Amino acid sequence: MKNCALLLLVLGLAPGARAGQYLSQDEALALAFEKPGAVRRFDLPNRKPMAEEKLKAFTGELKGGGGRGIAFIDAVIGKHEPITYMVVVSADGEILRVEILEYRETYGGQVCEEPWRKQFLGKKPGDSIHHGTDINNIAGATLSCRHVTEGVAKLLKIFEEKKAELLR
Repeated sequence: MKNCALLLLVLGLAPGARAGQYLSQDEALALAFEKPGAVRRFDLPNRKPMAEEKLKAFTGELKGGGGRGIAFIDAVIGKHEPITYMVVVSADGEILRVEILEYRETYGGQVCEEPWRKQFLGKKPGDSIHHGTDINNIAGATLSCRHVTEGVAKLLKIFEEKKAELLR
C-alpha cells in the first residue's frame, strides 16, 4: 500500500493533484459579463516586485443584470508555482465570484473547488478577509489558501483605490 501511494505521488496523481488550466481568460470573462467582447480592459501596475504579468481589470455589464462591475485577473504564488485567478466585484465592492483559471502545482488544488472559493462571496472592502480565521485553511494546501486569500484581500483594496477610474 505504501508503494502504491508513493507511486501515485511521484506520478502527480495523489489526491488533490489538480495542476492544469481550468478556464481561459475569455472563458472566465464570459462567466462574469453579459457581453465579454464589449468589456473595457485596464492593465494596472502590479505591486509585486519582479512580477511578470500585469494585474488586469475588466469592466462591463455583469451577468444576470447585476449592473456594472469589475473582474480582476491576477496571479499569486502557491507553494512554488503561480496560481492565476479572477475576482468579480460589483460596483459597490461586493465579491460576486472567485475563479481559479490556472493552477500549476501538483498538490493543494483544493483551492480550485467551489466550496472553498464560495467563502469569499459577499465580502466587501473593509470586511475581514484573513486566512485561517475568516477563510478556512485546507490541510495540504496551506500556502495556496493563504496566498489566494491575501490576493483577494489585495484586490478589494485596489478596487477601493481605483473604482472611480475603472467604473467611469
